[in-house]
Amino acid sequence: MSWRKTLEPLLRDLLASQDPTDRTCRLMLAGPGGELQCDLDAIDQLACKFHRLALHSPQLAAADAGRLEEISRGLSQKLTYLLEPIRPLERDPEAGVVQSRSWPPARSPEQGTCYYELLAERGGTLTLTRYAKRPGEARRQLPICVTREVLYRLADDLAEAVS
Repeated sequence: MSWRKTLEPLLRDLLASQDPTDRTCRLMLAGPGGELQCDLDAIDQLACKFHRLALHSPQLAAADAGRLEEISRGLSQKLTYLLEPIRPLERDPEAGVVQSRSWPPARSPEQGTCYYELLAERGGTLTLTRYAKRPGEARRQLPICVTREVLYRLADDLAEAVS
């Protein structure tokens, strides 16, 4: 089963039923690989914008640092369709977390340094977010803007990584 089969009709129904000026919601769905959570900010016929995409998987609940690193490396090779490539950068075996980020990150005069962050956590969660950081300021979360097709693919790639 693919996340597309669950997400596609749900997004279509959301698009049809919601006020066009307010298309924000938190999606929480059970499906392949675990529970998918998406903090959706906007949706239209072609694309969507979200702040966070997470897959909570019981298959990762007891994963050791080696397994988390393996998943992170696999996802860095698979998620080549994002704006920047990602790669594992930091590992904390005691906390059971592997952090991957865009490498190299994007640079913009308006936003500063922009990058994806993918966390693989021993508790059973893979989380994708995007951040921007200007010199001398705290980082701030940015929305991730993708076509709906890319959202389906992201969800499927996260699920496949934990299976």
